[in-house]
Amino acid sequence: MRKIPFIAALLMSASVSASVSFSAADLKLQPGETTQLEIYMTNDASLEAFQMDIALPEGFAVQGTTKSEQTQLCGILEEQAYSYSVGITADGRYGIRVYSLDGLSLPPSSGQVLAVNVKADETVPFGQYELALTNIILSQGGVAVDLTDVAVQATVYQAFTLTVTTADPAMGYVGGDQGTFEAGQIVTVTATANEGYHFEGWAEGETIVSTDMSYTFTLNANTQLTAQFAVNFYDIIYIVGGQEWARDHVAYGAPFVLRDYTADDGYDFHGWIHEGQYDTMPAHDVTCVADLTTGLSALAESQQLVDVFTPDGRQVARQVSVGSLTDWPYPAGVYIVGGRKIVIVKR
Repeated sequence: MRKIPFIAALLMSASVSASVSFSAADLKLQPGETTQLEIYMTNDASLEAFQMDIALPEGFAVQGTTKSEQTQLCGILEEQAYSYSVGITADGRYGIRVYSLDGLSLPPSSGQVLAVNVKADETVPFGQYELALTNIILSQGGVAVDLTDVAVQATVYQAFTLTVTTADPAMGYVGGDQGTFEAGQIVTVTATANEGYHFEGWAEGETIVSTDMSYTFTLNANTQLTAQFAVNFYDIIYIVGGQEWARDHVAYGAPFVLRDYTADDGYDFHGWIHEGQYDTMPAHDVTCVADLTTGLSALAESQQLVDVFTPDGRQVARQVSVGSLTDWPYPAGVYIVGGRKIVIVKR
């Protein structure tokens, strides 16, 4: 990088009010990273030209091989097609000279005027550093005006990567913070279970570090978290005669298979009644009610005449209609009707 002299027009000095001020945004970067030093100007009066030097601490340098790679004009300077030159000053600072080849003056304005690419060396220790905009000289009406130096803070920080995944996308998904963050950053990751599953915890390797679906922590190392989910179990509840007969604990998505049932003497079992039609276990309990009828009902539909016996073989009726059995004089109970055990209930 070539060394540059002062612009001749700026060598005059005067103690007049400049009505111009400069500022710069603080820098934050990692070792080996390049970022832009943003320089701002507030100009309340006409301005022909200015110069400044950037004093960089050890381990920092302006990045780029050409002028345009190192420094870019912004805002009013770009709009007015100003010219500029850059180079290393006699004392080793990075010098910038801004001027108009046509002798134009900048109108009053406020905003960013320069962007300088600054890189921290790979070996720069983490910590706070101070840069400075120095030797700031304006040209106003052919008079050079010195401005006070501007201090700029540069923070070289350690960064860590946070990676978040789900153990099984079919069971649930993740959200929240991911990517690269400054050491000590507070981050939050979230897990959401799909229907039929529940969240069990955040695993780092083989260790569960949290069971909170929304997990907030301080990032102080490269971290990879995996959201662990598990299947829910739901009950198939069997009701016979108004009472719970059995209960099966079935995993969500497992085949929906109902138990067999053998009806007591005197009853016919026609299957299980439940809401919905399922091939696999849904994400809720299912109550199944036994569809039972007495054998008497089936015989009544046939309209046949039958003989009736007690269970011990004593005949109590011969060739009677099935419909008449509910009005007969014998006690309610189990009888052999038409060769079948049937419960007869008196009206």
